[in-house]
Amino acid sequence: MSARILYINPIGTDVFDRPMLEIFQRVKMPETVVDVVSLPPDRPKHVEYHSYEAFSVVDTVRIVRQERDHYDAIVIGCFYDLGLREAREVSGKAIVTAPCQSAVQIASQLANTFSVLVGRRKWIPKMSENVRLYGYGHRMQSMRPLGLGVHDFQADTGLTHDRLLTEGRKAVEEDGAEALILGCTAEFGFN
Repeated sequence: MSARILYINPIGTDVFDRPMLEIFQRVKMPETVVDVVSLPPDRPKHVEYHSYEAFSVVDTVRIVRQERDHYDAIVIGCFYDLGLREAREVSGKAIVTAPCQSAVQIASQLANTFSVLVGRRKWIPKMSENVRLYGYGHRMQSMRPLGLGVHDFQADTGLTHDRLLTEGRKAVEEDGAEALILGCTAEFGFN
């Protein structure tokens, strides 16, 4: 039985589409079909501002509504979980998920506590609000900013790697985290 999954990058650039698709191709079941799409190129290139989020939510919900009959599952590829609740309202039978909710649920099954490694300090209020909304605020030990924007993670992978290790160690040793979550979908490819 094959499954069809759509991954939506809720930004107006396809710069992450190919690398994400390559990762999915390596880990998916052979019969599973995965497609990756971005928003139109005239949309914001990141969602680091609340006004940019508003633009992205409208497009993301529109895509979910248009594609709901063609996919078994749809992933909104942003740790803000942009438009997750709204997309679920129009998704029909398609399952809609997003990284923050999924990651905190998994981390809570694997460990008693977790910390999230985020790009910028500015992201913390929105992401913390989501973690609390999902019922996992009591398990979150910290959110540690790396001082990097969405497009910085892949621009200098050595710098990103070093900051992930430094802040990850602090989250474990100083904050008491038993699990670490990467708080941006652009934080991919780091072992």
